Amino acid sequence: MGIQHNMATVIRMIMQQRQKTLSEFSEELEISRSALQTYLREEGNPSIATIEHLARKLEVDPAVLVTGVMEPDQTKITLMLFEMIRDVADLPEEKKHQFGECISAVIHLWDD
Repeated sequence: MGIQHNMATVIRMIMQQRQKTLSEFSEELEISRSALQTYLREEGNPSIATIEHLARKLEVDPAVLVTGVMEPDQTKITLMLFEMIRDVADLPEEKKHQFGECISAVIHLWDD
């Protein structure tokens, strides 16, 4: 499972819990209806800022959107990270470079 799948799963679950329509939920999340549809289709490439924004609006930790784990279990998270590393290894070089830049940006966020 990838980040897009995890985000879609968490967003869909919370949308159902809150009993919101697509339009209502997009307003609540302060994103366009089409952006919400994109995330629910497991598409799109949200920025770190978007993931953080959605996490605030969904009242979850950003890691929940990335991992899909609502109650963090260190073993599960570690296994997911290993799977992600394996998936990154299979990416074309340009995509690996983009992934590295994203991780670097996350690390810089912690430094601020």
